[in-house]
Amino acid sequence: MKLRSSYVLAAAAAAALLAIALIGCDSGGAASGSASPGASSGSSSRATPAATAILTAIAKGQILDGGMTPVRGVVVKSTDAASLYFIAMEFSSKGAANQTGVWATSDLQGNTQIWAVDKVAKDSTQWPRTGASDAQKYTMSSDGAQEALDALK
Repeated sequence: MKLRSSYVLAAAAAAALLAIALIGCDSGGAASGSASPGASSGSSSRATPAATAILTAIAKGQILDGGMTPVRGVVVKSTDAASLYFIAMEFSSKGAANQTGVWATSDLQGNTQIWAVDKVAKDSTQWPRTGASDAQKYTMSSDGAQEALDALK
């Protein structure tokens, strides 16, 4: 009887270890839960949902005949500067399909300068096309810009 219960305990321990190992190998674990809303499963872990304040601030600079209504957005903190964030925002405009553009700012409340980064942002808002008063020009090659855009795809 002792021999039989030893085998049962050993089998139970082996099953528990196997279960733990399988849970640790699951690629759909915590990382997939950290993706931003609307992001694809391969999206960046640096992308976080954008607050209404910054999306509203970006939309205030719109130059579209049909207006600009934010639909959703994500923020990616850049490593290019101490306080630099790239915001990808999907927006709607009357009479046109939804579009997604990329903007940059150093303040996620929208109280400081906003820069239009990609073609959509430049064509739909009045925000500066370059950091004219700043030494740095923000492009889609800047750290975090493409990552923000990809997070909304």
